[in-house]
Amino acid sequence: MMIKTTEMKKILFGLMRAVYRLEIRYDTDNLEGGDHYHSVFSEKWHIDAQLNNEQDTYVFILNRTETLLNGKPPEKLMDKIMLEAGNSYYPVHLLVSPQLKIIDVMNFSDIVEKWGKNALELQQRMPSPELERYLRFAENNLADSRKFIASLYRNAFYKLYFRDIFTPTAKDEVRLIRWDNFPQREMNQSYLYQVASTNENETCLSGEIMKIVPEHNGTYESTYTTGTSGEIIRISGRIATELEGIRFIKHIQLASETVSTQ
Repeated sequence: MMIKTTEMKKILFGLMRAVYRLEIRYDTDNLEGGDHYHSVFSEKWHIDAQLNNEQDTYVFILNRTETLLNGKPPEKLMDKIMLEAGNSYYPVHLLVSPQLKIIDVMNFSDIVEKWGKNALELQQRMPSPELERYLRFAENNLADSRKFIASLYRNAFYKLYFRDIFTPTAKDEVRLIRWDNFPQREMNQSYLYQVASTNENETCLSGEIMKIVPEHNGTYESTYTTGTSGEIIRISGRIATELEGIRFIKHIQLASETVSTQ
């Protein structure tokens, strides 16, 4: 049985192998005109994690496969560029704390080398102004491991998975989660949330959007279901906000297809 206290380690396994399916359903509704937009993004994540006893840390090896948009591989040029350039990052080897905070990227130099070769190949295969702009942006993310880790956290999987959920906050304490490009591109939303443990294997996060714009309201909520060793079994969440008569909603589901621990 797991006892949730501020001192309790989040994960307690020696070895874990898991496959997760991430699905994000995006809905937009015009509250006056009835117009509706719907899309579904999904991808599969493969994880091997092992305890490093000497340092009391974990090594996580991640791979990403089966990235789909509305059930099909991305078709737009920019989506293809982002996907193919991003594939240079994998497999990524992360040094992780027992509270699932990313400490370092262990194969960072290999990723930078692989990305450089992949960038040259993309420039030859699909030359375009869009590609050149994206490569300049991505190159800045690879300037050092700190910037690279920050760029990883812009991905929904890292934002959800590598987060301390077993340390409930005090009633007057809040934490921050930021969703990039939500509700739409060029707009980032930050949510203040609190953590509450509902039972020994379920933790809920809930909160509201920061009131940067007075008339802009929104809510964030997610539920984490964990196994007996702290391994994540499922994450279900919902983000909702309204802006200028339009409701934007993200439904999030990260579910394990297989997960085993020792």
